[in-house]
Amino acid sequence: MSNRLIVPYAVDTWRDADLVPVGNKLARDKIPSVSINLSSNGPLRLNNAPYPPIAMSADTPKLFDHLRSIFHQMCKPWDKLSHAFVDAYLDYLLAELVRGDAGLTARARPFEGLFKKEDWIYSSPRPLPRAHLPVSKDEHGATTIQVDFAFWLGRYFVAALLHETSLSPLRARERLTRLMDSGIRCVSVRAANLREPDTLFPRLLGRPASEFWNTQAIPSGPFPANLHDEYD
Repeated sequence: MSNRLIVPYAVDTWRDADLVPVGNKLARDKIPSVSINLSSNGPLRLNNAPYPPIAMSADTPKLFDHLRSIFHQMCKPWDKLSHAFVDAYLDYLLAELVRGDAGLTARARPFEGLFKKEDWIYSSPRPLPRAHLPVSKDEHGATTIQVDFAFWLGRYFVAALLHETSLSPLRARERLTRLMDSGIRCVSVRAANLREPDTLFPRLLGRPASEFWNTQAIPSGPFPANLHDEYD
């Protein structure tokens, strides 16, 4: 049994042929996906897996703003709630950075300018918009279910379900049951929850995002030059 799980995201439909391995990597010209090492206890972070190639525009000169633009482009253009989720989460991370300022400044000091306290923000858990998560096979042979956002926290997935009301009550219950039976923790998110990010995101992640920063001794940005196609 493989210790790696390939998770497609940022698309609504895909085929097995879209996830063709090329050596130890995934084909770059296919759909966005991450390859998760199930034997690792580390979370999928903003800085440890590749992003789809999206050019930085002239009006987004800052790295964090470029990252925000990438996540927005992964959502459907008309999906206002998903776009609001992206902004709420990234704004929450910025607020966490301010709250943890003193500690991060002290941690960065020994590196003599090589790192800044702001660099640790990229150690935060990475959301996967429109992710297709593995579940047991249904009567139609389907082995994945799409969720609005997914986070891999090292040992399990947590799914943010934003559009439960767009499904019939029966379909919503069936989807929730299949996800939970597959070990995926689910959190229903409404527009009102996004107005209370300090409550919502620790509930999603199990702890404040800044606590994930403490597990990376040395920070890195989201686009390191030597980042491979497989997450470790």
